[in-house]
Amino acid sequence: MNLSFRISKIKKRTTIVVLSLLISMGLNISLLATSEAQYKAAYMSSNHPFQRFLLGLANSASPNNVNTLLVTAFVVTVLLTTIKFHGPRWFNFATLLVSALISTYSLLALSFQYTGTWDLVVSSSFPILGKALLKWMSLTFFLFQLAKLPLIFKKNILLLFSSDKPISKNKKTSFWRFFFLIFVAWFFYLIVLFPGSASWDTLNQFSEFFGKRISWVYPTAQYLLHSGQSTISDHHPFLLTLYYGGLIKFGVSLGSEKIGLFLITLIQTLYTIAIFSMSLVTFETLKLQRKTINILFYFYCFFPLFPLYAMYQVKNSIYGPTLLWFCLLLINALIDNNQLSKTSWRIMMVVNLLLQVISIKYGFYVAIISSLVAILVFHHNWKSVLFFMIVPVIAFRIAYSSLSTTLNIIPGDPIEMYSIPLQQTGRYLKYYPNDVTKHEKRVLSKMFVIDNIAGAYTPEVSDAMKSGGGGSPLVYKYPTVTKKDMADYKKVWFKMMFRHPGIYLEAFFNQTYEYFNLYPETNLHSQNLAFDQFPLNVPKHDKNQYVFHTSGHKFSSNYSQSNKFGRNIIINLLNFLVSIPGVSLLFRGTSYVFFALLILSLIFANRLNLKYLTVFVPILLQLGVCILSPVNGSQRYLYPFIYCGPFLFVLFLLVIRTIDRRTSNGMKSS
Repeated sequence: MNLSFRISKIKKRTTIVVLSLLISMGLNISLLATSEAQYKAAYMSSNHPFQRFLLGLANSASPNNVNTLLVTAFVVTVLLTTIKFHGPRWFNFATLLVSALISTYSLLALSFQYTGTWDLVVSSSFPILGKALLKWMSLTFFLFQLAKLPLIFKKNILLLFSSDKPISKNKKTSFWRFFFLIFVAWFFYLIVLFPGSASWDTLNQFSEFFGKRISWVYPTAQYLLHSGQSTISDHHPFLLTLYYGGLIKFGVSLGSEKIGLFLITLIQTLYTIAIFSMSLVTFETLKLQRKTINILFYFYCFFPLFPLYAMYQVKNSIYGPTLLWFCLLLINALIDNNQLSKTSWRIMMVVNLLLQVISIKYGFYVAIISSLVAILVFHHNWKSVLFFMIVPVIAFRIAYSSLSTTLNIIPGDPIEMYSIPLQQTGRYLKYYPNDVTKHEKRVLSKMFVIDNIAGAYTPEVSDAMKSGGGGSPLVYKYPTVTKKDMADYKKVWFKMMFRHPGIYLEAFFNQTYEYFNLYPETNLHSQNLAFDQFPLNVPKHDKNQYVFHTSGHKFSSNYSQSNKFGRNIIINLLNFLVSIPGVSLLFRGTSYVFFALLILSLIFANRLNLKYLTVFVPILLQLGVCILSPVNGSQRYLYPFIYCGPFLFVLFLLVIRTIDRRTSNGMKSS
């Protein structure tokens, strides 16, 4: 009996070791050959598919990967031997589904990075498909095991809470203490980056305000225009353009445009600090331990992306903290339903919704959908939600449109919403130019210069298909296109999809994969430039490109050579931090996306009530925004996730606490 037990134990351990090595190989295997010449020679000499598959495995496990393979094998072994948690059926299903989806997207991302197609994953070749399947199963298993950790260690996680009453007795005192200390921590950035950093979009908004129409960057269909219109367009929210320009004019009246530019930076920074301080006060009411609050406070103070983004003159840096504020108002209402009846809460909610509508074009849709979900949760106070959330959002939208017409603002072109369909059409015509009927070609030729599509189509950026971005050949016929042409194009687009659905799927994944990719294509690196990842300056451009005149004053907003010593300190700090394994994940917006998906799976897996979705929906809707965005993997569209990072962490703690209480109550009742 003792001998059979030992044999059984040896078999179990051997199985774990073999399985760990296999999974480790799957995680580390390359979808491409590493020594192409040797591999091809061996590959061509073999006729058996399985033998070719084994050759592919051997070739992909390069010597350079041995250390990584061993480390991964050790980690997987630990996961296999220590994680014996068997969650509820719903938990297993939800986490396995999310793990499989992330793995699928990540493998497709690798294939698109290497080849521009999905041929390294979707293939009839057994060696190629076999490697992809092994990697997919290994990655799915690995993520599935990791997803169990929060529930396994929930008792440790719950130590972050205190059983005592809320920490803060005086919310105003706490708010101003946090506000002052965060401002002090960020003051160095404010001085070094004076008068502020800006994006190309913001410089173009400045141009529009000061009388320069930039139709070569933001082309608008002529049927939308009429005589007497201003140079300001609604491609970016026109009220934000007026706000930027108004502050610059005010600065000029005081003697320098730099005063106005710095005011934009300062107001944005103070606003962000105020929202962060408000979040810390809210976290205190949730009975978190003082140590937990302090960790979040230090994160706000010393995580470099927060001051960099707060001082970045771009619409996303206003919308990010505004969305966080919206979530805080909702969670405060969940904690205390009486908040819905308080004048202060109602005023803040109305102001917040106004900022959402005017700061970014899709803000209205996020606000209205979130408000409709809120009315389901707060059904006992439905009047408050209706009159102080839904009605204001609709009223602001109507007022925004009316004011746009009154001020003769150039409307935004509806084509801006069609990044995915345009990319699908572009890919179709690039790879199947002859598989188009005469009717389809006639309809498409009214929308596009078909001969220019193959050269202009860029799989990860849709601007060229809209004839936007500057410097692109004419593709979208905005000077002659009509509303009917757009309607006809939609019908043709739909019909063409059924002829080559694979090409449509490829175009979709190629335009969106970086937002859900575990294997990011670009390495993080900071420079004294205006990257959305690390904005430290104004974009470099010709010195005469952005020269403005107002009130007899001539000025430009250009690349800054000032404060080089301070800028180098920031650059070196950033490059040091992103070189640290694990820490670098905090600088990627996709990390926060994966964390949000983990929370979502926990909510659904444990069938928690709708209240968590109320505060989660506004954040979750940002995924739709990312998918519809014109640029694959743009960090700017991930700003809301990064701004809401600490909030997501607290929401995660609340979900774990609720799961624990439900489990404890279930055990008591049984």
